[in-house]
Amino acid sequence: HEHSLLEAAVTEAVRELQISREMALMSAFGAMATVSQGHINVRMPTGHQVPTSLMLLTIAESGERKTTTQNHFFNAISVRNDEAHAAYQTALVEQKIKHQLWSTHKRHLERVYSKLAGQEDEEELLTAQKNIEEHLRAEPPPPRSGKFLYEDTTPQALVQMLYENTPNGCLLTSEANSIFSGKALGELDKLNTLWDGGSVIVDRISREGFILQNARLTLSLMAQPSVIARFMGKRGEEARGTGFLARFFVVKPQPMAGQRDTKPL
Repeated sequence: HEHSLLEAAVTEAVRELQISREMALMSAFGAMATVSQGHINVRMPTGHQVPTSLMLLTIAESGERKTTTQNHFFNAISVRNDEAHAAYQTALVEQKIKHQLWSTHKRHLERVYSKLAGQEDEEELLTAQKNIEEHLRAEPPPPRSGKFLYEDTTPQALVQMLYENTPNGCLLTSEANSIFSGKALGELDKLNTLWDGGSVIVDRISREGFILQNARLTLSLMAQPSVIARFMGKRGEEARGTGFLARFFVVKPQPMAGQRDTKPL
């Protein structure tokens, strides 16, 4: 009980939504980490700087109002994420128009160069070549999306999106069955590195590789006990050995389903 805005928000959510305090607190932590991780770091007593990113897991049965709790604390954040996605869609249309005009002009310059290539005027040929070089350097780049909330994705796709778009993201879901059962946790080392604030090196044969630097990733996950039990049975030893589980704050609050008071409308 620290008499802070955090405590007041959690207390209000517990009263209004009739949810467990632990689940409300975890959602509040996830929202705080998501909005702060791109702006501040924490300097440890040893002098080492670490991100404010968090990995949070709430284990609760169906009927504990996991989705309601998440929506309560992430409502304004989701609105900002939707606005960023809409702005990206608009920018994408504009970029396609500019790129189409750029491609049309590129073909014109190439035709001019082809005609001059068969002539003996080296000066005009050199000028045409420089025009093409300058035009190629001015190719309209694809827009960067400001989207930062992700729900069902793979580590490879997540790293790619953090590299191509905003480098601050949150893997957010109130029903993490697809996360723990699918490919989203297929490469735990990448998630560990992102939590630590380190660089992720991606080398590929078919596509150009890249290095993701100074990225921030928060995991705010909720799941049913059966989902976590199945994950631990299949990959628990690996998750412990890589330090993946050690990075999580985990709560399993007492069930409240069937114990709530009926409130008048």
